[in-house]
Amino acid sequence: MINPQQQRNPYIIGSVIDKPDQFFGRQSLFEFIKDTLEQNTPLILLYGQRRIGKSSVLKQIPQKISEDQFVFIDFDLQVFVGDNRKHPINQILHYLAQRIGEEIGNSLTPTAEDIEDDPTIFHEDFLTQIYNILGEKKLVLLLDEFDVLSEENNEGNVEFFRLINNWLSKWTERLFIIPVVGRHLKELPHLLSLLGGSPYKEISFLDKDSAVMLITRPARGVVTYQPNAIEEILSLSAGHPYFTQLICHELFNLARERQIWTINAEDVKTIIDKAIETGEPGLAWFWNGLYPQAKVVFSAAAEAQHREEQDDQVSYSPKLLLRNYGILTDSLTQVAKEMADYGFLNEFKRVKIELVRLWLLQKHQLKDEISNLAEVNQQDVENLCSVAQNQPQIALQLYEEALGINPNNFQTVTSLAKEYLQVEKFDQAFELYSRAYKFYSINDQQERVLQPVFDLVTEYSQASNLDKALELYAQARKIAPEERKDGFIQTLEQYAHNLTINEDFARARKQYEQVLQIDPNRQLSQDRLEEIRAFESKLKGVENLNSQPQIIANQTTVLKGVETLSSQPQIIANQTTVKPNPFTTVKPNPFTQIMKRPVTFVALATVVSVFGFGIYQQLSRTCPPGEKKELGVFCVVDNSKISRGERTLFPNNNNPSRDQGIAAFKNGNYQAAAKLFQQSIEAKQKDPELVIYYNNARARQQGSPFTLAVVVPIVQGTQINDAQEILRGVAQAQNQFNDNQGLNNRFLEIVIANDDNKESTQQLAQQLVKDNSILGVIGHNSSDATQAALPEYEKAGLAIISPTATSVFLKRSVFFRTVISDASAGKKLAEYTFNNLKLKRAVIFANPNSPYSNSIREVFTNRFEKLGGEVVRKPLIDLTDINFDARREISATVYSRDKFAQAAMLFPDTQSTPTAINIAKEITRRNARLKDNPQDGRVKELKMLGGDSLYSDKTSKNVEGLIVATPWFRESSPARPFAERSEQEWGGGISWRTATSFDATQAFIKALSNNVTRTNLLEKLPSIKLDRNETSGYQLKFTEEREREGQSILVQVKDGKFVPIELNGL
Repeated sequence: MINPQQQRNPYIIGSVIDKPDQFFGRQSLFEFIKDTLEQNTPLILLYGQRRIGKSSVLKQIPQKISEDQFVFIDFDLQVFVGDNRKHPINQILHYLAQRIGEEIGNSLTPTAEDIEDDPTIFHEDFLTQIYNILGEKKLVLLLDEFDVLSEENNEGNVEFFRLINNWLSKWTERLFIIPVVGRHLKELPHLLSLLGGSPYKEISFLDKDSAVMLITRPARGVVTYQPNAIEEILSLSAGHPYFTQLICHELFNLARERQIWTINAEDVKTIIDKAIETGEPGLAWFWNGLYPQAKVVFSAAAEAQHREEQDDQVSYSPKLLLRNYGILTDSLTQVAKEMADYGFLNEFKRVKIELVRLWLLQKHQLKDEISNLAEVNQQDVENLCSVAQNQPQIALQLYEEALGINPNNFQTVTSLAKEYLQVEKFDQAFELYSRAYKFYSINDQQERVLQPVFDLVTEYSQASNLDKALELYAQARKIAPEERKDGFIQTLEQYAHNLTINEDFARARKQYEQVLQIDPNRQLSQDRLEEIRAFESKLKGVENLNSQPQIIANQTTVLKGVETLSSQPQIIANQTTVKPNPFTTVKPNPFTQIMKRPVTFVALATVVSVFGFGIYQQLSRTCPPGEKKELGVFCVVDNSKISRGERTLFPNNNNPSRDQGIAAFKNGNYQAAAKLFQQSIEAKQKDPELVIYYNNARARQQGSPFTLAVVVPIVQGTQINDAQEILRGVAQAQNQFNDNQGLNNRFLEIVIANDDNKESTQQLAQQLVKDNSILGVIGHNSSDATQAALPEYEKAGLAIISPTATSVFLKRSVFFRTVISDASAGKKLAEYTFNNLKLKRAVIFANPNSPYSNSIREVFTNRFEKLGGEVVRKPLIDLTDINFDARREISATVYSRDKFAQAAMLFPDTQSTPTAINIAKEITRRNARLKDNPQDGRVKELKMLGGDSLYSDKTSKNVEGLIVATPWFRESSPARPFAERSEQEWGGGISWRTATSFDATQAFIKALSNNVTRTNLLEKLPSIKLDRNETSGYQLKFTEEREREGQSILVQVKDGKFVPIELNGL
């Protein structure tokens, strides 16, 4: 046995392992390389994170694969390109030729000058010489640190990749290249595009068996590792070879120092700090390879785990932790996912390597690293802020744009908050101040954050504008309850005093009560509050009159009585004697001051009590959403937005037969109603409301109808057209079902609901839920409305199928859709823009408060940036901004030096669609001018693309060239039969909304049964399948997520109408 004291430390940290007996594992990787080479695959890409052992793998390839068939040449590109050394490609090829010559024994290598003059000399002449020497053997180039070239997108590197392709084409089945990169392939889109379909393999962590060999084999016969020690090592290293070697290196030193050669779990814990100290250079190199956002997410993950260890009752996540520090995490969600993909975090967003996490807690705490977020797009942000400081008249807009570029630059956050203060946009200001206060508190620097607020409070107070001063104090108190508390109290008391002087005792009392909530021992407020209460108690006797029973003749008498009294102020004044207000002098009171004066107030209270104060209150009361006044007094449920045939929801459409049909329907005379509705249809063919009412009358005649509801936005303008298009699809499916005698002679009845107000969407959903006859809901039109209504349907277990709401954020157990979601549309638009139109810079116009706009924007942005594109003026330009000017925004988009775009993406919701159409018109006019007056190519045509909300006849008639992603298109081959039938039925072309609404109704019909209930209908929907002849042209089947299978279709406006992209020659 070797004397342990003389044994050198066998664990290697930081060096390339070239001896086979010191290398463990990776057998499946070498078998993959061997099989791929033997299949004559010319290029194999290997990738892995820093310190994972990539260079060691390259050194082992010749050892693991027979050299009888292959000759391996390793070449490290880092030597020539890294550390800011920018050697021309011809010099790199010269050095590569030298390396090959040294290995093969050929000294006749081309010079750099020779290669510069003729780059083909390398593979035409030099490699010919090499293969003459090699005979039948094949040459394999092992190119380490290949990514130092791959993402430098310059002409030299493009030329280098072109040369590689020439080599491989020239020497098919003789030359092979295995490049290794130190980053995840998602970070290297340019490289992937150049390599085409070449196979690739990740060099990842060691599996457990290989990691155990790496722990035990190097010191076998010297050190014994107990099983619990091995488990402890693996829990610290997660099988990462570098960190496994690092830990074992320190354990061997510990054993040698103590002369105890058995290692247990406690020994492993003992050397953690020493391992971190020894591994600092490697750990730092590991860290320095990360970009700023990744560093922050990494540190946040480490701290979140640490907090959970300190408090096992609370679950922390990196996202929650960052939000608690004021960070907007939307842009970091993708970063966290990439960190997991790259092996830095596990699937639970926790640091994968425990030793790295412990090092992060020591060296890179979140409070020290969070400021790294300011580095994101730093130059662009600083440029905008610099202009803002010099141009105060447009500072607010510039700071908003800067914050859009980087929402976590807190110098911008506080600057924009101050601008909002100046224009009295207090809600926006305090939202930003709240974030800033949290952010700066991480390092106890929050004291000065609210200073601009308190400066403005002082200005308001000096100007006797105490309302505004208190508003600011109250907002600031929500953020920092103890800051300027005394100032807040003093202002409240001053305001209360002013109210008392003006005899507004109720409001004054509230101010003093608020003071006592802040400081219960505040004597001044206690005294003043007691004085007010004492005065108010004098009115108590009069108030008791309200409780005495009174006989009221009628409401008219009440009002006339009050009017008569109001015209006789002296009589009222003389009816009651009240002690004067102790806080002020009582003056003669005309009737205009009646409610301010205690004497007349008491008299009026007496009169109103006598004549029915309860009815007076009902008259003045405002009804809550979803209710309306009945007889001018009582609030009752408002059913005016729901109809089976009892009323028209399109009163502007004049149709006498319809009105007579409605009267018959309300009276229960369904036979007459059906006949009259049929006559009304003949008078107005395109009106789907009439078709639905006709079929409802038929269903009532038949008895026991199946009932579904359809919710549409019947609002004048764009949305009323959407409503009609949706109703056409529902009416067509209902009519077809009833004409075919329904199901066992039970017909389908449709309830139409008008969702014309976003604020009342929830109440409308509640009304539909309460109607137990309704089995399912088709709707709502917009993603916004659908999002508001979904919780009500889910609570009731009521299935909803949306034919039009596409937001990817809509996820509920009762929610299905027959429209393709934004996941397809956003992806397709991004790929077409980047790959087909060859455009790399896009700007997005959308509504930041719309689920639909944000959904398609997010999908497009993520895909476009992954492809290598850039979204400028991120995240979007707000279509709902009251100062929005289409012409100005287009000019800024085209002519901006740093923020110019080649494509405008229009993602409006239903509310902002008219604004988006105005943008499209402006772009159309601008592009037309360019064609008529070309400017020698300096100003390019601006392409415009959009979501399905822009698909309408109004759009196509007013713009040219707009490309839209739509879920269905009437000119496509599968859709044409349905489109032709529908055109005959409705007297004109139909839109995708009609098609998807037809499909939604058909899906419900497919799920019907004789004993149908809401529950079994909901259970049956996920498994239904409709063939093409049962739908609007495409098979209907739901995925596990209740989404429709399928892809969006791209169409373009050409000569005033939409045509498929494929037919447009693009």
